[in-house]
Amino acid sequence: MSKNRIQNQRSRTAQYLIIIFVIFVLIGIVFFTPEPENTTPIIVQATAQVPTVTSIPVPDTLEEIKSECSRGECVHACMAHVDTVLQQARHEFPEYNAEDVELVYYGISKSDELEKPRDFDVSGNLLSLRENTDTHNLVWNYFKTLFSREIRPDLVTFGIYISSTSDGKFDTTLYKNWIVKFNILALEDVYFLTNAMIHEYGHYLTLNRSQVDSSNICRQEGLYFCEAADSYLYLFFLDFWEDIYPEWKDIDWQSSHYEEEIGSFYQKYKERFLNDYASTDPVEDIAESWTAFVIDPKPSGNLMAEQKINFFYKFPELVELRYQIIKGICTFEQNQ
Repeated sequence: MSKNRIQNQRSRTAQYLIIIFVIFVLIGIVFFTPEPENTTPIIVQATAQVPTVTSIPVPDTLEEIKSECSRGECVHACMAHVDTVLQQARHEFPEYNAEDVELVYYGISKSDELEKPRDFDVSGNLLSLRENTDTHNLVWNYFKTLFSREIRPDLVTFGIYISSTSDGKFDTTLYKNWIVKFNILALEDVYFLTNAMIHEYGHYLTLNRSQVDSSNICRQEGLYFCEAADSYLYLFFLDFWEDIYPEWKDIDWQSSHYEEEIGSFYQKYKERFLNDYASTDPVEDIAESWTAFVIDPKPSGNLMAEQKINFFYKFPELVELRYQIIKGICTFEQNQ
């Protein structure tokens, strides 16, 4: 046997002895370590917590909005705060996949509160939604926080309905006063509800009495009523719709192929629109563009869809109104 081989064997023997020693030490630890005096397991009970957003800093004055949120940077953080208020009503909503159903209309008092409800005839779980005045007032309080009475003088009726297809609607009375209503299910998503409120107010902003030509002769294209030549909607039309309007007018709105035709129109001019709904007509297009103007950062591109958003920045009064609406979103939670 060579010397190196003997040394290797001795080395392996030493390794085996070390391994055996370690095994005995571990056996001793397992079998001879005394148990603790209190062997009752400690149970920590976890309590479900609603995620808090109070750590998200949001501006709460108009000056802070203008300095910290001029491009809309704070809007989604502010919506998260609104969402904490809306959560209280969500558990009551049923699944709904049917046609639109009106639940209740309210008048608006001199003190800007809901009054004189006019109930619609409903049954089943829709009845409880119709009677849920706390939720109706929650929606109204959010709306009037965003849009103060001074900027909606013609609004006389506020409605609540339920739908699987829309989040908000507007209508006019015989006297050209306004009705605005919201889908109660829109409370399930703060973005959808906020978007719906700003969109519907966009209709009021662009179609109210101050925007209508009061003469007996309509000298320009009538888009909803007869819009004044200097109205927001007509100026928007001249910038973005005049060249494609004849093609749009050729769409047969009564045809069974209407959806296919309007879909083809949208696909042909897709870069002009923020989404397919905006291609419905100039009235919906300006409302969708207005909504993006309020909620989203100012675009820096040059697509026509982006130009439509930047259209509103040409009007100082609308820029100021945008700040007021964002302030309403950001301060709603603390005012409840």
